Formats: sequence, C-alpha cells, structure tokens
Amino acid sequence: MLKLTTQALTIVLLRVTVHHAFAPNVHSYRVAQKTDGRVSSIRSFPTILSESERDAASIGMETKSGIDFMMTEADHYAEYMEEITSQILSHDNGEWTILTTNIILSVLSHHSNLETVDGAETIEKILDRLEARADSDEDLSYTLHCGHYTIAVTAWSKSGHPNSAEKATQVVNRMRKRNIKLNEVTYNTWMNAYVIRNNISRVEEILQEMEEKIPNEIRVKDYNVLILANARQGRAKEAEQIVKKMVDMYSSGKSLVLPDLISYSMLLEAWSKSDEEGRGVRAETILDSIEERYISFDMEAYDNPESTISGTYVAAMRAIINSGEENIINRVANIYERIVERRVIPDAYVYATLLDAYAITRPADASKKVPEILAMMEANLVDIGFEDETVVYNTALKVLKQSRQSDSISQAEELFQKMKSQGIVDEVTYGTMIALYANNNRGNNDSSAKRAEELLLEMSNEGGFKANTQHMNSAMNSLIQAGNVSKASNLLDKMEEEYKNGNQSMRPNVVSYATLMNGWVKSDDPQKSKKTQIVFDRMTLMFESGNQAAKPNFISYVTLVDCIVKSGEVGAAERAEGVVRNIYETYKLGESDAKPNAQLVAAVIDCWSKSGDNNAGERAEKLLNWLFEIYEEDKDPNLIPSAHPFTSGT
Repeated sequence: MLKLTTQALTIVLLRVTVHHAFAPNVHSYRVAQKTDGRVSSIRSFPTILSESERDAASIGMETKSGIDFMMTEADHYAEYMEEITSQILSHDNGEWTILTTNIILSVLSHHSNLETVDGAETIEKILDRLEARADSDEDLSYTLHCGHYTIAVTAWSKSGHPNSAEKATQVVNRMRKRNIKLNEVTYNTWMNAYVIRNNISRVEEILQEMEEKIPNEIRVKDYNVLILANARQGRAKEAEQIVKKMVDMYSSGKSLVLPDLISYSMLLEAWSKSDEEGRGVRAETILDSIEERYISFDMEAYDNPESTISGTYVAAMRAIINSGEENIINRVANIYERIVERRVIPDAYVYATLLDAYAITRPADASKKVPEILAMMEANLVDIGFEDETVVYNTALKVLKQSRQSDSISQAEELFQKMKSQGIVDEVTYGTMIALYANNNRGNNDSSAKRAEELLLEMSNEGGFKANTQHMNSAMNSLIQAGNVSKASNLLDKMEEEYKNGNQSMRPNVVSYATLMNGWVKSDDPQKSKKTQIVFDRMTLMFESGNQAAKPNFISYVTLVDCIVKSGEVGAAERAEGVVRNIYETYKLGESDAKPNAQLVAAVIDCWSKSGDNNAGERAEKLLNWLFEIYEEDKDPNLIPSAHPFTSGT
C-alpha cells in the first residue's frame, strides 16, 4: 500500500500543477487550510484542468503556523515526490487508496520540471505502471486523463533528447491507443516539441490537424507556435503569411481568432533574424501598425506582461540593428523614445539592446554614451534582477571593448570594478574584459597581456568561475600581441590537457589552433615554419580524435601555406603544394568544407618560381595546369586562373 503522512499528502496537493512550457495558464485555483473553523488561503496555482477533471480532497492537519508549513513544503517537496515515485514503481500490489488523480499530476510535473531524459523516462515508467493497474482493476482512486499525458509530452520536448519530438509523438500515439482525446493544450505542447527541433513542417501538420479536429478550441497562442517556429529560423515572410491568414479567416467569419501582441512580437523577432533586404524598415512599419491599432493581448494569460510589451519593441530594435541599414543609432533611439512616450516600463533588455546598437555600429562617441544609458536604466529600473542587470552591464563592456577611444580601457576597468563590488559579474564579464585587452591596440601590449592573464586567474581563484575556450583564446591572442608566443602555447597545452580529462568547457577549437599558428607565423623564431606545422598537425589529430570544433578551416590552411612559402626553407614549395592538393582532395571526399582558391595556388606557384629548384619551371606549370583542370571540373569562380598572379616569377 502507498503510505504517506498527512503533511506529505497536503504538500503534494498544494503543488499540483500541469507544467506547460509555452501555454498560458487557463485557470487559477486556491488551496486553503481550515484552522479553528476559519479558512485561510495558503497559495494559488495555475492549472490547465477543467473543474470536472479535478477531484476533491479533505485533509486534516496540525501545524503551528503557515510559515512553518511553507518552509516544510519548500524543503521536502522533492523528497516526497521521489518517495511517491518509488512506491508507484515498486512491485507492491497493495491497494493505492491515497493515490489520487491530482497526486499523480504533481508527481509527473515534478519529473517533467527536471527537464532531463531521466525525468521523461521516469514519467513513462510511471504511466506504464498506472496503465497496467487501471487495465486490471476498475476500483481505483485515480483516473488517467489528457493532463497526465500532456505532462509526458512536455517532459520529452524539454528533455534534450536527440529524438525528443519523436518521443513526444509516441506519447500522443499512446493517448490515441487508449482513446484519450487530445485537447488544445496537448496539441500546443506537441507542436512546441517540434519547434525546439526546428521542424516547421511537422508544426504545420499538427496545427492543420487541430483545425480539422478541434476547430472551436484553437486559440491565438496555437498559431503563435507556428509563428515562433518560423521566427527561430528567420523566416519572416512565412511568419507574416501566418498573421495574414489569421486576419483573413477572421474577416471572412471562419474564425474568431485574431493575432495578438505576442503574434506581432514574434513576427518582429522573425524580421530581426531574417536576412531579407529592408528588414529594419519592415520592422518599423509593423511596429507603427501595432501602435496605431492598439493591438494588445490577454494580460492574465502570460507571465510578466510588461516584459512582453517591452519585448515587442526590443525585437523591432534588433531588426534595425541587424539590418545594416543607414542611421541605425537614431532609429533605435527613436524606438526607445516611443517606449517612454507610451509609458511602457522598459525592461533591462531594452537598455541592453540600446547599448548593443552602439557596440555593433561603433560610432565615435560610443564610449561616452555608455554612462548615459546606464544612468537612464538605474533611474528607471528600481527592481531589477541579478541576471538582467548583469546582461546590461556586460553589453556596456562590449561597447567599450569595441570602442576606438583612448579612455575606453580605463572606463571599462572602472565599470568592471563597480560590477564586482555589486556582485553582478559572470563568465561573460570576464570574457569581455579579457577580449578587451587581447584586442587592445591603444596601449602597451605587454601590460595588456599581463592584465589579461591576471583576469584569467582572478575569475577562477576569486570569482569561482570556470574559464572556457573563449577566455583562453582571448588570453592567447593577448600574449601573442605582446610577442609571447611560448606562453600562448602553454595555454593551448593546458586546454588540451583539460579537455582530455573531461572538461568540455575547455575544448580547443579551430580558433585556438589558428591563433597560435598565427603567432608563430608573425614571430622571429627561426623554426617558425616547423612550429606552425606542428600546431596544425595537433589540430588535425584533435579533430580526428572526435573534436569536431577543431576541424581545420580555410583560414588555418592559408596560415599554414603562407608560413611555408615565406620560410625560404629547402623544399618549401613541395610542402606547400602538398598542403594545397590535400585541401582539394579532402574537399572532394566530403571530409572538409575548406577549398583552395586561385590566389592560394598562385602563392605556391610563386614559391616554386623563387625556389631555385632545377625543376621549378616545370613544377610551376604543372600546378597551373592542375588549377585549370579543377576549375573546369567545378566551375567555381574562385578557381578562375588570373594572368596577373602568375607573372611575378618571370
């Protein structure tokens, strides 16, 4: 028999909720306790279940105070969930007199909220046991319905499993096999499983099925899922067609659903990620339309409605920033003014986006704008979360990193120290600061390299943060700028060692190796050609061992060939030609995306012409003929032989 204390059961019922990643809350219920004849509300919670789907429970309990009770709930909820799970999955065939429909919902939600494969698999096992029990015993204290299976769909969609969407579909098929009707929330959750996997066609198919089977239950948020699927991939025109379809269906009387502010916000997001010409202008036009028609949304249906409104403006700002169009700064600033004029409370991301406009466009006065924008934020946002505040300040550091002003480094240091004193630094903060010194061409390279090293040590020793590949690459670049290639090489050694010991955050990538290769190329080391080759070979070996991030790219090949041809060593032309031919062979075999071009081949031909080799002329001509051959085969414009590059040796 499943045995639980009265307190444990009460806690379970208090936490009953159907966790749904994307859908708004449909109903809100309060759970109350009766003490000395008086009923007091303990908490409220959202649910997607209708009144008829909920079973009632009267529970007596003794408690000293509501505060003690809430502390117990927070401290022991997970423990109780695991206890119930263990008893459900045990082979005890005793009667489950206390196992109610709502308790099962709570247990399943607990495992779904873990957002892991193990959590989703545990839900499947629980459903297996409960289905088997239901099939063999008619007198049960619980009923499995749509809500239980919807939680399973959600669990798989957020599990991170490579086949998460297919797993979610298996749950849907399981429902159909048991003649459990899918409701609007189930369909919505199922669609989102495919949104996460970027499978737009399946989202369209599921929405079409909804239109056919439950046309009267479809809400705007279901169409919004399809808009979201397109927005994630920057398919702005397709997203706009969905909005138009909703309007047309409403106008013709075929539907009562109209696009809401969320629909248009996602549409703006689609334009911000699009590569369509004129995307910034189009986003401004859509924003104008939203404001003119006072398009709104159900404020009670979504979490944090103010941020939803701000997000609409942020998406429009992003579309302008990413457009590459003219007058970006003024247009983004104009949107900020519109936010203020409409008395919308701008959230942290509005200010972060405003700063990002300066970081990307790099105007001369960018560093001067940083304190102004931060002052506006600090004046307008009294209650701001740690993460949001960190995002804004990190973006401010990004502006200063990109700035060409002489005082930008001192300004960044001042801001960095302020962030440290307020405890709002993270790995991105340190990464930006290290990159700032790595890219510093405004001062002493030696002092910049030293500061980058200090920051790298500080983030681990004092901040408790883990250095990652990006941090190490920036530090390597800083050392190379200061001419300390050996120290940079030591950092790459450390990355390789950490990665081999299982530290995935220190996985060296092609940039890591190319950075060190470039360092040796620019050095005055007499063995630089050999050392560059060694680094390239290490990169190739790392890639062949399974590290896809270390796959050699065109730039790394060019760096290697450039170093070889400029070395003046005996046999340099032979080695360089071997590299170029190997690039093409691996490309043709589909093993590499890198492909030689006419300019690279010309460099090797020039190397032959200057080599002094007895067969230099013949080898140069043979290589030129090979270039003609591969051009005729591929018809790649980048392989078109040009007369000019091949005359330098004559």
